[in-house]
Amino acid sequence: MEKLIHFKPSLITKYFFPNDVGWPIQINHGRCFMWALYCHEIFDGTILCSNLCHAFIKHGNRYYDAEFLRGVEDWHELTATHYIPSAITFHSLDGFKQEWDKNPQNYGMSWKEMTDFAQCVLPILREEIGRLRSIAHHN
Repeated sequence: MEKLIHFKPSLITKYFFPNDVGWPIQINHGRCFMWALYCHEIFDGTILCSNLCHAFIKHGNRYYDAEFLRGVEDWHELTATHYIPSAITFHSLDGFKQEWDKNPQNYGMSWKEMTDFAQCVLPILREEIGRLRSIAHHN
């Protein structure tokens, strides 16, 4: 299914992590790789990134994670990257899965289940973005 062009990372938290909407640090403490993967699966133009302790995405010239939904210009500004200072790695999807290898198992999921879940939610997000754009257009 075709990815969304209109980038709205808050929808990832809302639909994939509804219990953590008010507390995004919970996502970044262990499930950051999931948040990044879902963003990559849903939105066109995203690049999967990580350092040794945190997964996040790049879209355009900004970096995003669950805590920084408006993005930052320098990935060092992402709080969760401070735990283990290291260099950034830009990943292909396969490279990202290798880097974060067994993490999905810690949450009772597989990479395939996560990707399938994203594909199931994609039409719902497409509809919500359409609604939001329609409301903005009429105002």
